Amino acid sequence: MFLNKKKNSLNNLINFLFYMIPVSCLIGSLVININLSLFLILSIAYIKKNQLRFNFNYTNTLLICFFIYIIFATFFNTKILGYEYLIKSVFLLRFLLLYLVVEILLINGNLKLKYLFYSSIATVSFVSIDIITQYILGYNMLGFAPWEGRRTGIFTSEGIGGSYIQRFSLFAIFGSLLFFKKKKLLIFFISIVLACVAVFVASNKMSFLLINFSILILLLVGKNYRLIVASAFTASILISIFLIINDKGSSNVHPLKNQYKNFYRLLIATEKVVENNNLDSEKIEIKKRSINLFSHTRIYYTAIESWKNQPVIGNGHKSFRVKCKNVLHKRENLICSTHPHNYQLEILHNYGLIGFFLTLIFALSIIYKLFRSYLSLNKNEKFYLYLLPIGVTFLVEIWPLKSTGMLFTTWNGTIVWLIISLTSVFNLNKKY
Repeated sequence: MFLNKKKNSLNNLINFLFYMIPVSCLIGSLVININLSLFLILSIAYIKKNQLRFNFNYTNTLLICFFIYIIFATFFNTKILGYEYLIKSVFLLRFLLLYLVVEILLINGNLKLKYLFYSSIATVSFVSIDIITQYILGYNMLGFAPWEGRRTGIFTSEGIGGSYIQRFSLFAIFGSLLFFKKKKLLIFFISIVLACVAVFVASNKMSFLLINFSILILLLVGKNYRLIVASAFTASILISIFLIINDKGSSNVHPLKNQYKNFYRLLIATEKVVENNNLDSEKIEIKKRSINLFSHTRIYYTAIESWKNQPVIGNGHKSFRVKCKNVLHKRENLICSTHPHNYQLEILHNYGLIGFFLTLIFALSIIYKLFRSYLSLNKNEKFYLYLLPIGVTFLVEIWPLKSTGMLFTTWNGTIVWLIISLTSVFNLNKKY
């Protein structure tokens, strides 16, 4: 009996650390690393002690091969990158362990997804209300003002509030159906509107597109709640239109209308170049192209040019910041950055065609399994409430036509690989 109590206590602690991941992402990298490390160490000890079974399938094999290959590709480029990057590539194995550990615990019934959904309700609601408060009052609930013209809420000097809400929003939205017994459909409606409006006023333009993209996918596949989702989506769009028409901005924040004009920077400098009669027509055309190219597009071109130097093996972990300067002379409009700002280009540049095809087959296999699980649903509502938000969030996260953060940083990487690890839900019995 004492042993059972000890076993249950450890399992409860593991679950607590798991659903604290969204909370740790609000605090900072140090807390994220501590939380993730404790979760992995205790989970591995628990798995070993209880001899939990592990389904070694081709999906896991692909992912294991990919992480091993990251180390190999970085080692191959050690002369240029240095051993520091090789050591960092080894530490990336924590994300592989996160995927494997979550899968083992889920399959054996030792990890309760509902707690993660519950914590997402709390954190997404808090961040959303905090950013909306900052929009209305000029400061958030902790007294922070907008930072450099952006409403960042609790994240102070980092404009990631919209990204946080967008990533965890579907877990919170569907968590409301799991958590609340009374008026849950009303709360479901309010959750969608709250998240969408908060992302909008946060002015994270890509996150705003992605959260609306998620809602549109729900309209297509979420037949059980289509009417409510459509109503909430319409309400959030109407509120956004109202705000963009009536918002006048403030002394330190531009009006929403100005922030949402488009994703391209339409600069007056182009017109000034045309008015300069001392420049010949060829130089004017070059200057036009240089100014009007969207900065992320310029980074994408740079990543492709740099990738061509090592197309098969790749340039190694975090190599873009080191090697991008070597290709700036090849064409106009190329610029350097810390990373390519796109997951697919980051993998292609750093780990070459080998790493790219490993991850491509891995992603396609997950999509296939999720789709097969969705089609085989026998109107089991509880499992449906887990599978749908996880599947849609995963699809939106890996969507190739978007700008992204780095795939393996502490904050962004933890969220990305948490989402990927949650796709293990397709292995569960539909009675989950």
